[in-house]
Amino acid sequence: MTQINAAISSITNATKLFQSGASDIHYIFLEAFQLGHHLDIAQTALQSVIAQDADLGQQLAQYQKDGTVDPQLDSGYKKDIVKLVKLAERAQKQREEFMRTAPSAKDIDAQRLQYIKYLKDEADNVRSSLDKILSSNPPGKPALDIAQFKRIMSADSFDFWTKINSSSTEVTWAAFSETHRVLFGNIKPEYEAFVKEFLCPNGANGTLLRFVSLTQRLGFPFHTCTDEHVMSEDKRVDITESMMNLMKEFADESMRGHLQLVYQWFITAPDSSIDDRAKEWATVMKEARNTADEAKSDKHKRAQAIDLARRSVSMFYQRYMLLWKIGPSSREVLKGVDTPGKARMRDFIKYFLPLDKYNYAIVIGSDLNAWESKRPIVYDFLQKLI
Repeated sequence: MTQINAAISSITNATKLFQSGASDIHYIFLEAFQLGHHLDIAQTALQSVIAQDADLGQQLAQYQKDGTVDPQLDSGYKKDIVKLVKLAERAQKQREEFMRTAPSAKDIDAQRLQYIKYLKDEADNVRSSLDKILSSNPPGKPALDIAQFKRIMSADSFDFWTKINSSSTEVTWAAFSETHRVLFGNIKPEYEAFVKEFLCPNGANGTLLRFVSLTQRLGFPFHTCTDEHVMSEDKRVDITESMMNLMKEFADESMRGHLQLVYQWFITAPDSSIDDRAKEWATVMKEARNTADEAKSDKHKRAQAIDLARRSVSMFYQRYMLLWKIGPSSREVLKGVDTPGKARMRDFIKYFLPLDKYNYAIVIGSDLNAWESKRPIVYDFLQKLI
């Protein structure tokens, strides 16, 4: 471990320096902490790689001791490791220079902005170099903990990635684009080609590091990088009121009656599968549609009541989905309340999806083979959300 620490001492020192902040509050920048978090991720990754390559550790330690660059450090992923070491050294010097000259600078605001840009650019360089290193599959390539990335991502982008894969820093384009479609809609045509090639160059898997860089350029969701999506206080109030109305609706006696009616339909026939019970309902419902009101049996009336419940509860979740998709502010409001809750969402998928499926196939009479492409997107949305 001593040799590993010596090999990346510049990165370790820079990480501690930028994560600790400045003593003068006027020179504390969020971007400095962000660079520190980036270097911390790099440090974790490089420790694993160097642990499997003793020669690499010695070569890096020698470089940091006297500046000697072994020829083996000038190619492949090792060249990018050296870039990270040099970046860490440069960042420390740049910080010292800024702290020394800023107090007496004639245009301190311009100097601060220039330094902030420098910090952002170096964070981008860390992501780029580290991504090249890991994409080369070096010996000892680590399985990085996704939780480390939470500090350098927005809440929306981090949650989105974990909906695709909660344990891997790689993802296929198919999984990425499908999850985006379900949660936010299709990626806009003007962005899609760029997003795909940036995230998954030449058809490769997308990486979390490239995704972070992508969100730095386009914002996330990708259409939120323009001023038109900055939400006014009045709009926030409207969203909060809409959510409160949804909560009241979900707590209303009529909604409870709808849910109990559907639950009882499935629970009162424990020996039947949920699928069979949904088919039975759809068959009775189809009969009810073709039967005069005065001739309808209690079974027909019960099936119609379940149909009303199916429509009402489904409409609730569709409005919930639309609220969620408005933007970051609406999602923050929704995350702050427990209604309807993940347990209820799971129940909705468990019981209402089969009802919708056989309403489509039996009541409406459509081809069941086409169901997967026709089923309401609200189910895919909720499955991703929970």
